[in-house]
Amino acid sequence: MIKKMRRKRRRKFKKINFGLILKFVGAGIFFLFGLVLFMYLGKTFSSTGIFTVKDIKSNVEVDDEVKREIYGKSLFTLNIEKIHSQIFTSHPEFKDVYILKKFPHLLKIEVKQREPFAQIRGKRFYPVDREGIILSSGSQEPISWLISIEIVDYNYLLKKGDKLKDGRIKYVFNLIEALGERNLLNKFPTKVINATSLAALYFVVEDTKIIVGKDSFGRKLSILDELYEKTLKSDFSSVKYIDLRHKKAYVGYER
Repeated sequence: MIKKMRRKRRRKFKKINFGLILKFVGAGIFFLFGLVLFMYLGKTFSSTGIFTVKDIKSNVEVDDEVKREIYGKSLFTLNIEKIHSQIFTSHPEFKDVYILKKFPHLLKIEVKQREPFAQIRGKRFYPVDREGIILSSGSQEPISWLISIEIVDYNYLLKKGDKLKDGRIKYVFNLIEALGERNLLNKFPTKVINATSLAALYFVVEDTKIIVGKDSFGRKLSILDELYEKTLKSDFSSVKYIDLRHKKAYVGYER
């Protein structure tokens, strides 16, 4: 009985695998040595000037402030996040910025530009992208190839990089896209879209006001296209307005 109890006690004590422990200790020492060596080599190379930034390759003009932050610095210690933040702070109209270290001495900056989609009229004419971001500080004259958005409320200065949060803007953008999808912008070269009142939202072609309201743009534009081809093509210049908000299209002529 005593012998059996001794055997059970012996079974409770597992053998310690000293070989495995030595492997873990050796791996830890090797890792620490490699880390120290890497840090030492990095510090040595950065102090020699071999990896000092001498060139910047960019698809846009780089601001002097950003250049000062880059030139003469080591690629090892260069703060990419800070440079990224500096560029976006100065150019909130940019969509994205990619920065890549190219050893031994080149920094590559690639900017993804926002594309103008329309322009909104305030105190000036401001190009905006599809997301409603103001792309410039505006100009006194409209940009000839962009549709102007008129909203009476916008009689003040707008700031580059700001986002238009007015809910009416999305209806204007949807109308522009509907015109483009149906290839109607050549047939109906739109100069202005007025969205002051969504219920009476209209766009202007030559001197003709075309009232569409705020919904069913596809259906209404199809009616407009058919009406133009069958009835209005020959004397469209005499049309004062076309109201497409009802089941039947109403046409008003110049007196």
